Amino acid sequence: MINHAAGKVEQVLELAAKWQLTEALAIANEMHDGQVVEDGKDLDTCGVLIHGALLTQDGKHAEGIRDILPDLTQLEQRGYRNLLDWAYSTIGFSLGNLGNPEAGLKWVGQAIVGAEKRADESQLRRSLSNRANLLILLDENEKAIAAYEKALSLRNPAPTINEEIEILNDLAFNYLHLARRIEQDSNQHVELVQKVVERARSALELLDTSSNNELVARSLENLGSALSMSDKFSEAEAAFEKALPLSEPYARIHVELLISYAWLLCQTHQYDKADSLLIHAYEKAQAENLEASMDRIFETRIQLELLAGKNAEVLHWSERRFRFMESQHQKRLASIVSNAKIFVEFEQAQERQDESTEPNKDPEDPSHMWQDEDLHDELTGCPNKRGLATLSESFFTPEARTALAMVDIDSFKAIKDHFGPDAGDKVIQKVARILVDSLRDTDLVVRVGGDEFLLLLYGIAGEAAWGTCERLRSAVEHYGWGTIAQGLRVTASIGVAVRKENEGLDPTTFKADEAKQKAKASGRNKVIAGK
Repeated sequence: MINHAAGKVEQVLELAAKWQLTEALAIANEMHDGQVVEDGKDLDTCGVLIHGALLTQDGKHAEGIRDILPDLTQLEQRGYRNLLDWAYSTIGFSLGNLGNPEAGLKWVGQAIVGAEKRADESQLRRSLSNRANLLILLDENEKAIAAYEKALSLRNPAPTINEEIEILNDLAFNYLHLARRIEQDSNQHVELVQKVVERARSALELLDTSSNNELVARSLENLGSALSMSDKFSEAEAAFEKALPLSEPYARIHVELLISYAWLLCQTHQYDKADSLLIHAYEKAQAENLEASMDRIFETRIQLELLAGKNAEVLHWSERRFRFMESQHQKRLASIVSNAKIFVEFEQAQERQDESTEPNKDPEDPSHMWQDEDLHDELTGCPNKRGLATLSESFFTPEARTALAMVDIDSFKAIKDHFGPDAGDKVIQKVARILVDSLRDTDLVVRVGGDEFLLLLYGIAGEAAWGTCERLRSAVEHYGWGTIAQGLRVTASIGVAVRKENEGLDPTTFKADEAKQKAKASGRNKVIAGK
């Protein structure tokens, strides 16, 4: 009996691609009497997959992606891969929220490639926005802006008004973030602030007849912040006053608005009103658990007390800010450890996908120059020491911000002696795969010795570099090594060092290696930062 279940599966996945998840789920859950079992199973699989996506939409990222992964694999095997870009993008966004934006970028990148191949600009726009959100988590705002600008340029079909406004506001926010880092009144600062004003006003023009108070409030907050940075204080104050009542139901926007308004009042010496707004922002952020806003509250509070000449209060709030940042650091570490199993599951899934879709590569293509036999390690496919010399130049330009990490597989000789040389080779290959799959395309994994790897991490430093290495250490520890040999356990010791200004490869590597030796000497399976 011929049936139409396969067509219904496509219908469900096409609705999901438009992010009409509730409608897609309803169709997937309809009775399919009389259809062959296999096709009925595909609809059931779609239902579970979409339910997982809805969980991520509610902020339940760990539960959601655990639902998504097995069903995603089944649908890929059934030939629906070209309809799953939305799911790849969802996975990437969720991994970022779970503390692994590097891995998230790989999944979103897969969605972008698929959308580009199919000329699906709606999906491409959503995936580019997700890519930008992940880049922000990595503090790569320039790249995030480029992704948002590209998303905004896609017009076939044109975005909905709300989509366009969201992108405009995201752009304005990122231009603001960059402007805050740059010396005020410099040409670049003025240019960035002007871009914020332009994007925010474009959003407000689109919102002219809208009753979406959330988007109006966010646009006014961006506009007011930019105007205050241009010393147009009265215009900025008018924007903030108009936005405040509109933002009341939206906690995050309301808190950010209160902070920005308080900063403006500090500049105009209205200290009492600024104090009142910051108290309100602090209480609201605590009640709503808006930890991302707390550091700005502390920073603005310290500025207020400094301008008011209250040195004792400056010290008090500086200490509170330090304790808050320390607690945030501990929470991030706990999150890395608790989500390590999820990261490993996804690294294994990514490995399966890579193996099933390995493209034919042109040996003359310079982007694959690392595959030259003289430049790469035969066992792992990673660059070797000669490849390192060729490929590391961009990490050590004068303006480059780079961290290096030395990774050493703990007790590797004992592993080979006990489980055999074949198992030892598989361990090295698997550790290499975990490292490569866990890092970004802009990073470099080099095999520099029998059981040692050197990692070049581009554009990150300090705590971010340490956190990346801690996640890698945890991923190695929690991988299912029993699949190689029963009873096998593998851990790694990692030393990480941040490149100082104009420092070359050798001195930074020496610091990372010294830190790695300390990690091994202090009990192994640790990450230690070099001086």
